[in-house]
Parts: sequence; structure tokens; C-alpha cells
Amino acid sequence: MIKHLYQNYIATLENCGIYLLNASDLTIEHQIFEEFDIGITSFLYPDNLKILLDEGFINETIFQKSVQLRSLCFRLQVDNLWDILYLKSHADWKTVMLLSDEIKELIKAA
Repeated sequence: MIKHLYQNYIATLENCGIYLLNASDLTIEHQIFEEFDIGITSFLYPDNLKILLDEGFINETIFQKSVQLRSLCFRLQVDNLWDILYLKSHADWKTVMLLSDEIKELIKAA
């Protein structure tokens, strides 16, 4: 169960990154506005992140950055920036993509 949660957490992060700036609109729409959107709601939920932290799948730094990533994404939604045009041009989207990449690097290094 927890291993499955971790796999979904990793898959969520893999759907977001600076690499998307070179992807097709169709790829971006699928990865961000379907897969990543569902994942940040479910697998980056603070209670689920706490389980991963408590079980040693992630460390405190990764936990905090994941919480921050989720918060930034929800702010984009509230501010009506959850759109492909903004993804390609808005600085907050670049922050989200870079933070996702940073978390993935921290996981690899852990």
C-alpha cells in the first residue's frame, strides 16, 4: 500500500518539469492538466506525504518542498493561471516546474 503511494507520488512529479516547455500542447495538457492535477490533489496531499515521511520514503526536506509545490499549484488554480498559455509564459509556472525538478533530484540523491 505505502509502496504504491510512493510510486504514484513519483509518477506525479515525473509529469511536471522544465522539459515541458519543449513539449507539444497535447503532451502538456495531458501531463499537467490531467495526470499532474490529479496527483497533486491526491499524492501530494499532506497526510499522504506524512505517511511517506514517517515510513522513510522521503526526508523532511522533500516533504517540505512537496507541500510547497502543492500549495503553489493550488495558488495557480485560484489565480486562474491553470492554463497552457500561462504555463508557457508565467514566472510562477516556471517556479512550479523547477521545484518539481528539484524534488526529483533530491529523491535521486537520497
